[in-house]
Amino acid sequence: MDYKRLRKVFEYFFTWLALYACSLIFSIIPLKQLYSIAGFLGSFFFRITGKHRKTALNSLEIAFGNEKNAFQRGEIAHGCFTNLTKSVLELISLTNGWPALRKIQVNLVNREVLDKALEKKKGIILVSAHFGNFPLAIGKLLQNGYG
Repeated sequence: MDYKRLRKVFEYFFTWLALYACSLIFSIIPLKQLYSIAGFLGSFFFRITGKHRKTALNSLEIAFGNEKNAFQRGEIAHGCFTNLTKSVLELISLTNGWPALRKIQVNLVNREVLDKALEKKKGIILVSAHFGNFPLAIGKLLQNGYG
């Protein structure tokens, strides 16, 4: 096996091992602390991932032009890193069957409309505002017997 392939195998293995260890650790941490950790890790990743930070800031400069100054664009990019980290930690915890995330904070409104549409057995399309983590909404639907 050549060096590059061997290195890639080790990288994949240690990445898997790190994610597995994190999922075990995150499964015992309360939700409030998990979000604090996400804030810290999001800030950490924002500072150390120069290439991705630069891409985010350049994209925001294109999107906002002179409408937002460099500080404001930095705040937006930092928030994106933090929210992405929060979503990843929620997903890791959810896949581990974490009890706090089993009580997902998603409200199902007009369930009777959903039930009536499902009775027709033709499939449905759900429309939602983009707030939070979509897989959590899917988890809530599954938790309530849809699936």
